[in-house]
Amino acid sequence: MGLLRLSLILWTICAVRGQEYTIQAQDELLIERKIGESVTVEATVTPPVPNDQLSILFWSIRSLGRVPLNSNDTNLLQTYNPVTGKVSLTVRSLQKSLNGTYILQLFDVVNAKYAHSATINVVVLVPPSSSSIQGGDVHTAKAGTPYDIVCQAFGSYPEVEISWLEGSIETSESQQTTAVMGVDKYYTTTNTLTITPTMAYHGREYTCVISGKQMDDEQFITSTLNVQYIPVVSIAASSPPPYADLPYQTENTEVTFLCSADAQPSQITWKWFIDEEEVAGETSNTLTYSSVSHTLNGKDLKCEATNSAGTGSKTHKLNIHYAPRLTSSLDNLEVDLGSRVDLTCETDGNPTPSINWVRADKPEAIITGSTRLTIASITMADIGSYQCVVTATGFPKVVHTVHILLRAPPKMHGTTGASGSRTLEEYSYSQGQTAVLSCSADVVPEYTDVIWTKGSAGTPINFAPDSRFSKHVEKSVHGITTMLTIKDLATTDFDDYNCTVVNALGSDSALVTLSQTDDFPWKWVVVGAVIAVVIAIVMSVAVCCCRKKYQNKTSSAGSTTSDNNSRDQPIENKDALNDPLTFYSSLSVVSNTTDNSTKKPTDCMEQGDASSLPEYGLRPIDVWKNNQDTNATPYPATDSPIEDGKPELYGSYRVNTMGTSFKPHSAYPTENYGSYRVQHPRNDLHHAPQYSTLPIRPSMLPPNEFNRFSYDNELNDDEFPEPPLEHRLATNV
Repeated sequence: MGLLRLSLILWTICAVRGQEYTIQAQDELLIERKIGESVTVEATVTPPVPNDQLSILFWSIRSLGRVPLNSNDTNLLQTYNPVTGKVSLTVRSLQKSLNGTYILQLFDVVNAKYAHSATINVVVLVPPSSSSIQGGDVHTAKAGTPYDIVCQAFGSYPEVEISWLEGSIETSESQQTTAVMGVDKYYTTTNTLTITPTMAYHGREYTCVISGKQMDDEQFITSTLNVQYIPVVSIAASSPPPYADLPYQTENTEVTFLCSADAQPSQITWKWFIDEEEVAGETSNTLTYSSVSHTLNGKDLKCEATNSAGTGSKTHKLNIHYAPRLTSSLDNLEVDLGSRVDLTCETDGNPTPSINWVRADKPEAIITGSTRLTIASITMADIGSYQCVVTATGFPKVVHTVHILLRAPPKMHGTTGASGSRTLEEYSYSQGQTAVLSCSADVVPEYTDVIWTKGSAGTPINFAPDSRFSKHVEKSVHGITTMLTIKDLATTDFDDYNCTVVNALGSDSALVTLSQTDDFPWKWVVVGAVIAVVIAIVMSVAVCCCRKKYQNKTSSAGSTTSDNNSRDQPIENKDALNDPLTFYSSLSVVSNTTDNSTKKPTDCMEQGDASSLPEYGLRPIDVWKNNQDTNATPYPATDSPIEDGKPELYGSYRVNTMGTSFKPHSAYPTENYGSYRVQHPRNDLHHAPQYSTLPIRPSMLPPNEFNRFSYDNELNDDEFPEPPLEHRLATNV
């Protein structure tokens, strides 16, 4: 090949009938042509060989052997110029078999040997017979694991070039090309692309590009990369949705944790863990707590997602906000003066609480902001209540109170008398009741005994189970309250009782008095008597006023009534009346004739609904029909109206009203019109009984209304205007 494109002249001297010839090959000793193309090789013989001696010239082709000038192969065209001695061989269509060396040879007949020209190499350029990417057009790889994509071209001559595109640009990934010639002298060219894919490589296209001088156009083979990767997990929380990366969750609220994953393939199984301990039964991508507990605070919540590529997980440190709480006991302290006191307020909470110590009676004055409160030497001024005030953002403050109590003998509550004894409350009960006596004392340290005695002699009380006496003790911060219960009080139980409280440092006593209640309610008797006197006075004044008013009105109306209405004349049978203190007067009541509905009456005293007319003085005593003797059984004296539809009830009636008025029906049919007699009391013994009729007749009043009048001595004429003639009272004295 190093002699290509060099002009080499091989002088071969042979004796052919005494003539010497030289053969000079063409200048281009290497010719490359694509398969199917034509090629021409030439050489010049000097001096030219006569036509009759051409049989000594022929071409030697490696794949075909000797080809004489007069060959009848149609794919081969040979020419010879006897003038110039130029010999040419044209291959009309190159095939793979015509690839090789071409030599023009001259046969030395005398010496029986060949002389030849320089060798002309004809290279037939053969494109690949086939090409492919191993594994097909989809390649599945795991993220993070190196993966080879192999592209091959087969049966080419010479070897081809192979390169790779990532998408539409040349890749920078590592690649290696090899070319191997087979026994058929043609090449197999291989290019290996090595990549280490990530999640981002999923779905990328890699294209193998095959090119070479034996090819008219580049060849492209594309493959898609399917990257399988383990789930990439994230955790969010909802309380309530939408889900978000919340910085914290609040205790006792409903929280749902959502686990999301980007994975290929996307078929995933789920698991949940709390501090590496699997949460049983939770196989979905959500984990719900209906009321999240503060006990989860600080724990690791892990979501684990698994697909065919492997397992991925995400761990979230739980941040549960909860109200501050006391983690150490704060007990009341019993101290002696001069002793040292240490109070510790240890708390827990999220966010971390802050602590302040204050006096209960001075909550605004902070003693210290630390967990521990120390008093080196207790004085009386230090005795009292102290508060540990715990605050945390987002929660109400928490206050814990501790009492520093001075150790001393018991001290009873109550008033100290001149004798030094302490007197408590006096209790009053009635015989037969159950009495409860109590006394209270400040007791630090705790009491050891409570003693109840009776009377000045200090008689012990029997507290046997079947006894009427029992005692009970209720504790408080500073002391106790003891109660003595006595059932079914007897006369002998009313006495003084002594209550004694004992502790390790001493005792104290107090006196409780149980006295008997006066059962007769004198004060209520006095109050009732006063009220009765007042009522009697008021009623007397009212009666006098009404009589005076009535006399004034009847005196002016008597003659008119007698003249104008014969039905208002007095009844002649006065002897039938046995009561000399009664008189009869007429009271005119008018009713509308068209409607029976009840309307409001007009009265000299007050107005009201007909169904609930006020009564003045006493209720009616007797009601007789006019033709009945007064000794006969009267009709019941009620407020009920005269019944409609009973003709036997129609007529005149006498009513002994004892200071009140007869209440007729609120609406009368025409049949009820008639005269009625009303009997009234009279205190004047010098007058004979008087009476008159009570007419009921139509009037010009508005429809559905009626008037009812009774006497009232206190009303003046201008206050109670003169009624129409048919309404006046007629009196016969």
